[in-house]
Amino acid sequence: EKPLFIIDGGHNPQCIEALARSLDEYLPGQKVLFLLGVLADKDYETMLARLLPYGKKFFCLTPDSSRALSADELSTYLRAKGADAVSCTTAEDGVRRALEESGGETPVVACGSLYLMGEIREEIKAFLE
Repeated sequence: EKPLFIIDGGHNPQCIEALARSLDEYLPGQKVLFLLGVLADKDYETMLARLLPYGKKFFCLTPDSSRALSADELSTYLRAKGADAVSCTTAEDGVRRALEESGGETPVVACGSLYLMGEIREEIKAFLE
């Protein structure tokens, strides 16, 4: 809870739309830190366009899939759209950097690929121990 850390299974435009509506309802007007990775064969352009207005910063990861968009490609794409985005080498690196950036205050939202959610969950638990 300090910070609020949300793990959302949103990995396609319909799921990201539902996530955006939840952010509007539960965190109105707040910017969040996103921890995400996407698959290259998903409609990630639509997904990211919907998330951009909510993002204070994006911590990008590479999902463990041959279909993954690399963290470097994702962060480059987001920066070209005007976002503050960085590439992280591992889920551990991403979780650590997002939690440090949060300072216990800014909410962190993990989403984008189901391939990452279990690993992110384990890293959060390890970080908090």
